[in-house]
Amino acid sequence: MVKLNLLLCCFGVVALVGCASTTPVASDDQVADRAQKRLDALVEGDFAKAYSYATPGYRQSVSLSAHKPQFAGAGSWTNAVVKSVSCDMDVCDVSTSISYKLPKLGFENTRPIKERWIRVDGQWWIYHK
Repeated sequence: MVKLNLLLCCFGVVALVGCASTTPVASDDQVADRAQKRLDALVEGDFAKAYSYATPGYRQSVSLSAHKPQFAGAGSWTNAVVKSVSCDMDVCDVSTSISYKLPKLGFENTRPIKERWIRVDGQWWIYHK
């Protein structure tokens, strides 16, 4: 009887571990891919495509025309790269590197930019405050 109880207990633990492993885990690669596609759209000047990566709630409350001025400087971007992604459940912090030209001064500069991405209904979106 003790062996049967032990066997059932072990089976229960294995079943619980199996269920826990099916819980969605933050995907650094998935977030990095979406973040890079958004950055590429900004470098290309495709603000509508970049805007499509914003959370659904943000897009419901802020129109594309109201959103565009926030990224007016993106027209001078020459390169944008995702450097790292750090996720914790449904929130990811993304570090990027943006290179841009300053035409009047005649030089190019690179600076880091941090972004926050959140998972909503199973999809990753950039979070704008």
